[in-house]
Amino acid sequence: MKKRYVTNSPGLTPDLLSLHKNNDAIDYKSDKNSFFSFPCARHALYYAVEALGLKQGSEILLPSFVCNTVIPPLKRRNLKLSFIDMTKDGKVKWSHAEGLISDKTAGILWHHYLGNSDGVEEAKSFALKHGLKFIEDCAHALFSYAGKKEVGSFGDAAIFSIRKTIPVTYAALLKINNDKIKRKINVNVVDLDSAYSLHLQKTEIYHIRNYYQSISPDKEIMRNSFMDHLKEAGRFHKEPDVVFPIDELSKTVIQNADGVRIRSVRTEIYSLYEKKLKKSALFNTLRKGSCPLAFPIVVKRGRDALQKRLEKEGIETARYWPKAMLPDGVVKEFRNARWLADHILTLPCHQTMSAADAEYVCRTVNRLL
Repeated sequence: MKKRYVTNSPGLTPDLLSLHKNNDAIDYKSDKNSFFSFPCARHALYYAVEALGLKQGSEILLPSFVCNTVIPPLKRRNLKLSFIDMTKDGKVKWSHAEGLISDKTAGILWHHYLGNSDGVEEAKSFALKHGLKFIEDCAHALFSYAGKKEVGSFGDAAIFSIRKTIPVTYAALLKINNDKIKRKINVNVVDLDSAYSLHLQKTEIYHIRNYYQSISPDKEIMRNSFMDHLKEAGRFHKEPDVVFPIDELSKTVIQNADGVRIRSVRTEIYSLYEKKLKKSALFNTLRKGSCPLAFPIVVKRGRDALQKRLEKEGIETARYWPKAMLPDGVVKEFRNARWLADHILTLPCHQTMSAADAEYVCRTVNRLL
């Protein structure tokens, strides 16, 4: 089997670079649909709390299996966090959530894990039942649908991490759906400095590298850039209330991105994985209309060793999320969250992959497992 090099993220393809005259439409101002743009989802979450009017000292529920990047925005707003137990297939245990409700509980955050929209109606019903503000975390779910409704239309507020699905440097979105809540927010936008500008250039190069790797899968192109990018990502966005402006390249890519095509390609790649790796898949099925971020497999033994072996075979993978990226205390208190953190490996599933790439990943995974 001939070695191929498969990237974990999509490349910056030429069709995304057509210039537009209305880049300024992507700004920090609210439009008629109440969209606000930010560099990262953590900023969107921080300002979502303000828009929803969640008071200091009130409580918010969130899944125990969740990335720790959601914690600083909530703590900066002085919210009390209560974590909900999960099943081993990544679903919320609503019976446990019921027991967490108190007179201080004011909101709930629920995420579309890896883009799968399954379960959002149940989360919405739970929020309505208890009179909670519902934050719909769509960081993984850009371009996804749940039935005939767009993901991001269920919550009182919804947050998206655009950069996880399309090759922008940094871009995220806050969407306000509840007509009764605050529509104006005061965003602390700061000027770009030289260090951040250099970081943006490096990120652009990384996305260009991914494109050239996708059209030359038999050649190794700037292989170290993947790990270098992961190490550097987030350096400049630790403070959820300090916002850098979105760069012009990201605005251009957003305007050119074809969501229908992206969802179609990702779904096709995911379906191929499902056929070849069914026994290892985390989800029994991907809900129709979902735009998958990746294909999660459960590795019962030696997950980290398998990831290193796949890297040697030319396949970039990720872990959503390892124990180090879970909130403090969750690993000790929630056994199933710890189990998920130890056993999930996500395989690449994006719009610049080919069927041949996915076939190679499947054959390699099956051989190494």
